[in-house]
Amino acid sequence: MLAVRTEQFTLTEAAALVGLNEKQVRKEIEYHIIDTDSPARLSFSDLVYLYLVPRSPLSLRVNERITIYKRIVQTLTQAEVPEQIEVVDPFYLRLSDKVAHLDDKVYRFFAWKERLGRDPDTMGGAITFPNTRLTVRHIGGMLERGVPEEEVLEDYSYLTLEDLAFARLFVRAYPEIEFYELPMPTGR
Repeated sequence: MLAVRTEQFTLTEAAALVGLNEKQVRKEIEYHIIDTDSPARLSFSDLVYLYLVPRSPLSLRVNERITIYKRIVQTLTQAEVPEQIEVVDPFYLRLSDKVAHLDDKVYRFFAWKERLGRDPDTMGGAITFPNTRLTVRHIGGMLERGVPEEEVLEDYSYLTLEDLAFARLFVRAYPEIEFYELPMPTGR
C-alpha cells in the first residue's frame, strides 16, 4: 500500500483519519512543527506524526515535537520502516506497526469512498451508500449525535461496521458548508 504514502490530504481529512480535531492539526502547522509547502495539503508522513505525537499523553515542548517530526519524516523515506525509532534519549517510538495500521486505514477508507454513489437525481446529488438512497451524511450524522451503532445496524442491516466507522470519518473529513442567504441592501 505504498501508494497511500504518496497521497496528499486536506487538513480535515488528516484530522479525521488520525482522530484529532482540525484546530489541533492547525496548531502543529502554526508552530512550524509540520513542515509543509502548502498548509492546505499534508503528506502521509505528516499523518503518521499527527497519529502518534499530538495524541500522546506526554507533554512535549515545541522543539521536541519538531525533532520527533523530522525523525519520523526521515525514517519514512527508507524502504523498510524500523519497528521503533529513538526520539529523545531514552524514549523510543513504536513505529512500524503504527505506520502499517494507518496505511491500512487510509487505503481502506479511500477504497470505501470510491464505492459510494452520487447521482443528481437521487437525494439531490448527495453522496449515498452503493445502490441505495441512504446518504452517508445521514448515517455519519446519526453516529456523531450519539445514536448507538447497534440501533443504526438494526435499521439499516445492509450496512457493515466498517460502513459506520467510515461514515463517521467521512462527515468529519468533509464537513458540510452551509450557505446563508444574506439580505440584499435596500437602496437609499
